[in-house]
Amino acid sequence: MNRYRILVTGANGLLGKAISNLLLTHGHEVFALVRKKQNSITSENYHEIEFDFLENFNSDKLPKNVNTVIHLAQSPEFKNFPNSANDIFSVNTLSTLRLLEFSRLNNVSKFIYASSGAIYKNENGLISEDSKIIEIGSSNFYAISKLASEYLIGSYKEFMTTSILRFFFIYGPSQDSKMLFPTLASKLMSGQPISLNGPEGIRINPIHVLDAANRLHEFIENDLEGTFNVSGLQSVSIKEICDLMANYLGVEPKYDVRENSVNLETQASSYGLSSSSKELTLTEGIQDFLSWR
Repeated sequence: MNRYRILVTGANGLLGKAISNLLLTHGHEVFALVRKKQNSITSENYHEIEFDFLENFNSDKLPKNVNTVIHLAQSPEFKNFPNSANDIFSVNTLSTLRLLEFSRLNNVSKFIYASSGAIYKNENGLISEDSKIIEIGSSNFYAISKLASEYLIGSYKEFMTTSILRFFFIYGPSQDSKMLFPTLASKLMSGQPISLNGPEGIRINPIHVLDAANRLHEFIENDLEGTFNVSGLQSVSIKEICDLMANYLGVEPKYDVRENSVNLETQASSYGLSSSSKELTLTEGIQDFLSWR
């Protein structure tokens, strides 16, 4: 097995911590870019570097002789448009260009970017990598910032191997409270009703962070190139998710059903593991997610 020097941005995030730990167990050396050091991982092969993409891009702070760059960082203000538009663009898009240039100038072999399923148009049915994407004029500034990075990466394909991973609904312990699963859990525990579009709500393919990290690791080990959806293997409705959470928490869920709404299915076809790795079921994943609360 090859041992790589890997630069990970957003290393203090949910997926950043999971992939950093996984890389270390496989013998790689990890250089973790973080806004603020937490020293949460103790290993001689783990190096935290304070690096804020809202400040001037100082490449002198970055390690040399890196094999792979994994760009996971995204603005924590991603929902706060237009007030945080500059923050969102700087962290989600401008940072990508700067890291691509750093990678080109330093002969990085592989660049992996964490995009989002939000770049697809909100249409009913199965979402594949060939599905329609949002158009010019979309009001989803977050999705636009992600899609812009994808276009930038396409221009650098001749200089390095590139992989774009469009993640769908990652969840896991200690996740940011603004994300879907923590929001649902908080409402259930406080007795607030959950709004559903139709009797069951939309259907999605959530993926536990450990499974997302395993998928990401496969791209590193197998030098896979291209654009791929990354989602869970199980399709579930919002109501099914909430019912599982409520059962674990011992609470009675309340629902606000919008009877006249279309019951959208935003299921994603997804690149799957070719190895024998067993992914968590939704029940197992929710139990792990809630056990940390």
